[in-house]
Amino acid sequence: MTDFRYPAVDIEFLEQMIMASGKLEKGGIQKLAGYTKYFIEGRQAIHKRTITANEVGPGQTGFEQSIGIAIKFKFLPALLDWLEKHRNWRDGAYFVPETQN
Repeated sequence: MTDFRYPAVDIEFLEQMIMASGKLEKGGIQKLAGYTKYFIEGRQAIHKRTITANEVGPGQTGFEQSIGIAIKFKFLPALLDWLEKHRNWRDGAYFVPETQN
C-alpha cells in the first residue's frame, strides 16, 4: 500500500525514461489489469529481468515503486526533477490537501 503523503508518478513518464535508458528489451512493455511489466535486455533468467509496477490510480504508480524503478534504470535525478515540477514535491514537503465536507 502506498503512503498517501507521497505523490503518485505518471506511468507515461516512467515509460519514456525507461525507453531512453536503452536497457529495455524490444517490445519489453506489457500491460495487464492494472499492472505494467518491463523486461530488461540480457541473458539472465526472466524473473531477474522483469520489473513490475502496479497502478495506484488511473495511469499512475506509487512513489516507492517509482523510486525503485528509477534507481534500477539510473534516472533518479530526472524523476526528482519531474516530481518537483509536476507534483510540487520536495523531500518531506508534499501533503495531500484535505477536502472539506
